[in-house]
Amino acid sequence: MRCSKKISSGFCWFFILLFFINIFPVQGDVYKYRDKNGDIVYTNDLTKVPLEQRQSGPFMKEIQQYQDSEKKRGKNPLIEDREKTQQNKNVQFEKKRKALLERKAALADELKKLQAKKSVLEKENKTLKTAEHRKAFVKKVENYNKRIDLYNKEKEALDKEIEKFNQE
Repeated sequence: MRCSKKISSGFCWFFILLFFINIFPVQGDVYKYRDKNGDIVYTNDLTKVPLEQRQSGPFMKEIQQYQDSEKKRGKNPLIEDREKTQQNKNVQFEKKRKALLERKAALADELKKLQAKKSVLEKENKTLKTAEHRKAFVKKVENYNKRIDLYNKEKEALDKEIEKFNQE
């Protein structure tokens, strides 16, 4: 293509560029979905489209073909994958719940032991007669106080974990 002097060279290059753009068309899928806030979102990445919104659109044909081929083999992988994922989530949920309940029960047992120890120390305090007995008693009280501090820290940590678990 030869540009005449009447047409500027920039205008000529524009048509040349336009010619090449039309020769090599670009094709891609654009997906439309609604996000959590209800806003419409466009993307070219199918993985960004929430599963529950993938039931329609240009990609449904490909998914349907895949499902049909798997159904012929007696499987529906999308459903099986969702079921396995849900089962794994349920198992993990139950493990975490059980572990938290076990820790809570262990702390309740520790509290009972601490309360029993307190009663013993109160009785022992009434029977102290010598300075040596007093020193030994003070050490027992210090150990008891350390156990109480440890119990309080563990209880506080457990309460935070339970709160986080309940929010999930």
